[in-house]
Amino acid sequence: MGLTGDREEALAIASQLEQRRRSAYCPAFPIAWVYIGLGDHDRAFEWLTRAHDDRDGWLCWLRSFWVTTPLRADPRFQALLRRMNFPETTKTDDGRYRAPRCSTLLAEQGPFPPTLSVDTDTRRAMKGQVARGSATNSETRNST
Repeated sequence: MGLTGDREEALAIASQLEQRRRSAYCPAFPIAWVYIGLGDHDRAFEWLTRAHDDRDGWLCWLRSFWVTTPLRADPRFQALLRRMNFPETTKTDDGRYRAPRCSTLLAEQGPFPPTLSVDTDTRRAMKGQVARGSATNSETRNST
């Protein structure tokens, strides 16, 4: 609603979501969307921080979701990405913000993020399961 220019309706929606959140589950990330649309970046970051504290599943889209584009130049956005252990975005020559590609991250870090606490034996076992699982799946596909 904030993006359509209907500020009063957008504020009413934000108020309803905030009120609902007091008595039932309501993710914080959509409340942040409203404030992003209104251009109120301080309130948006307030709600994004709550979403992070709540471990809101919507945050997995933080880097790529078009709604967050107006926030990407703000240092608080990069700080939030760091707190979530996401790679930071960088501004390209054409003015867009990009994050490293998954293939680049895998080449640098391997399949497990450095913050994931998994011992070496568990890592080896998990890699073996993935390899066995893919072979099993291809055998299943070939037999049908």
